[in-house]
Amino acid sequence: MKEISAQGLKTEIEKKENPFTLVDVRDPFVYREKHIPEAVNVPKGADFIKTLSNTIAAKDTVLVFYDDHEEYNEEVKKLAEQAEAAGYTQVNVLKDGFLPWLESGGKVMFGTES
Repeated sequence: MKEISAQGLKTEIEKKENPFTLVDVRDPFVYREKHIPEAVNVPKGADFIKTLSNTIAAKDTVLVFYDDHEEYNEEVKKLAEQAEAAGYTQVNVLKDGFLPWLESGGKVMFGTES
């Protein structure tokens, strides 16, 4: 598992060279309020791996997990470790979460669209 900064993620999105899937692990209500464009919502919880597998079947997909802020870093890392244990091979975590993304001027979407 690797960490990527908000600026590093913005650079990767702008380059459009290496496809990846953003995985927002926040509650669906919070996701609908605002999220990073193209992110899919796979809320943390008892069925996390099942929901992840149903949403993203290809185990070689590059994944970038995120939650709200640094307070949740350890929890997001544990979810990323669960994904690795389930066979996902390219797992990343957005360092310090969604708030640094907002603070750095990152784009956001509203509603259920990704």
